[in-house]
Amino acid sequence: MSTLIYAIGGGLGHFTRSLAVVHTLRAQLPGPCTVLVSPGVAKNAAPCLDSMLAVRELPMDAVKSPECTLQWVRQELAELKPETLVVDCFPLGLFGELPPVLDAFAGPRIHVARALKSIPGIREGTRRPLYDLIYTVESCQHDQMECLRRLGRELRPLELSYPSAHAPAPPADLGQSVLVVHSGDDRENRLLLDLARTAFPEWPPLLVTAERPAHDLPPPARWLPAYPAWPWFSTAAAVVSACGFNTMEQMRGLSTPHAFLPMPRRFDDQHRRARLRSRS
Repeated sequence: MSTLIYAIGGGLGHFTRSLAVVHTLRAQLPGPCTVLVSPGVAKNAAPCLDSMLAVRELPMDAVKSPECTLQWVRQELAELKPETLVVDCFPLGLFGELPPVLDAFAGPRIHVARALKSIPGIREGTRRPLYDLIYTVESCQHDQMECLRRLGRELRPLELSYPSAHAPAPPADLGQSVLVVHSGDDRENRLLLDLARTAFPEWPPLLVTAERPAHDLPPPARWLPAYPAWPWFSTAAAVVSACGFNTMEQMRGLSTPHAFLPMPRRFDDQHRRARLRSRS
């Protein structure tokens, strides 16, 4: 008995949300879990893996077309023979390739839905239920909810809980530092560092990313490679971030000061998420 989680997407965020799904629904997901991830994610996910959680990375040559991705997913299903299939974020897959897999899968099919600007691969005629259960982990717009009602037999809200067991030791000066957390490019890192200096000028910024920045940071900012970093949020002097789903959820309910800046994304509506958080 096992669970397969499809978490192919733009980067580490999909794996991070899958960690939270496994942690939150552990009693409902049978056996060990294997997470299918995008190219380049597995090396950063390594600190969180154990005997009950593994990753398999989409090969670069399988990204060439939806047909290649579909073939690879089918191969993983045939080899692993999971009892339960969970699909993160994109109900039809990142390339719209999953309906044949979902139609053929005999066990429970679960979708974890976050807010999207649009759903890849969706067609006006996509009306048949592909999922036995869809969890919505944040507020979604009306059009997306209507689509999810067509795709799922049952919809339920779900509040995710993130595990902290695999966190690295925090830096000694964490309580006197602004934690700048991001997984974007250098231009976005600079925007967030500028926000940190403006919003919290009394504390030096500490940029926490999985990948080394392409350029040196201007003093007194420094870089620290760490994943996962969310267990540090409650003890940092302040946190600065973009408005991706995971960081915004991880900061919810904490007293740590939080400044955020939405970034443009193809599917993820960070500006809407920022507006909703500013009103709450």
